[in-house]
Amino acid sequence: MTFIEEIIEATNDIWEQYLEQPFPTGVVQGTIDKELFKNYIVEDSIYLNEYARVFGAGMLNSRRKSDIMFFYQALNFLEESEGSTRLYYLKQFGLTDEWIESQQARPTNVAYTEYMLSVAREGTPLEILMAVLPCILSYGYTFRELVAKYGLDESNPYAKLVNDYIGDGYFQYCYLCGKFANKLAGEINMTDEYKQKLIEIFRQGSLYEVKFWDMANTR
Repeated sequence: MTFIEEIIEATNDIWEQYLEQPFPTGVVQGTIDKELFKNYIVEDSIYLNEYARVFGAGMLNSRRKSDIMFFYQALNFLEESEGSTRLYYLKQFGLTDEWIESQQARPTNVAYTEYMLSVAREGTPLEILMAVLPCILSYGYTFRELVAKYGLDESNPYAKLVNDYIGDGYFQYCYLCGKFANKLAGEINMTDEYKQKLIEIFRQGSLYEVKFWDMANTR
């Protein structure tokens, strides 16, 4: 079992909850209330601004050019893959990024991004990776599993978002992120104590993903 597989296995109890969440299930089925989806897109846009800062810390805290480039390219992929879809939905609601930047995030969103930033301020590249990967990996897992269960009607108004996370490009992105985590983990003397620390960071991020979905399902 690889390092990242061990980390995910240690968080299975949390990840199973994603598939029971009303919001992503409703997105896949096309039944989520339009106003709830609008609120989600707003919160996600605010979140991604802070998320980018965490990747910036990953670059700052990395010593090797190859590691710096990973964080840079990972952030660039997110912007290219999610950015256009996010802007598409913002436009549907008559919103802009400039307006988003003037908005206050909801408490759950603030707590989540503050947690990641707290890890990033003094964390190693591997610790920072453990903070950002729950979002990346769980989205791919959640939407693939839900589409496998319920299917996806392309007339679904949210199909554009779902397709971002179930395509081969995103799957490859998740694979490369896991591969990078395995690489960093393989380069250090991994004690049981340190592995537990990494698991706790990943678990905390995974719990915040549950809380984010809960938040998305409330007005």
